[in-house]
Amino acid sequence: MSGGKRRSKRGRAKARVLPEAEAFWREDEELDTPEPLRRDGDPTATLRSIGPPPVPGHDELLITFAGVAKRASDMALALSHSLGLTEDERPTG
Repeated sequence: MSGGKRRSKRGRAKARVLPEAEAFWREDEELDTPEPLRRDGDPTATLRSIGPPPVPGHDELLITFAGVAKRASDMALALSHSLGLTEDERPTG
């Protein structure tokens, strides 16, 4: 036998759903079609603009951060392409 006390279900507060939140999730309106996405510049530009991290070995850390930024950019582009949201980047002519 355990010596612990059992919790009463009466003491639990029920989660309230606010009317505004309920209305937000229930509305079914047509959304505008977004403009096609495209890769724009260097995904590490913002990272480089803030300068090196103030820690020892910042060169290696910056390389790691740049790799993560590039990978995140590639994954976002691949996901948007799979949803048909990217521009056709193939050369014409």
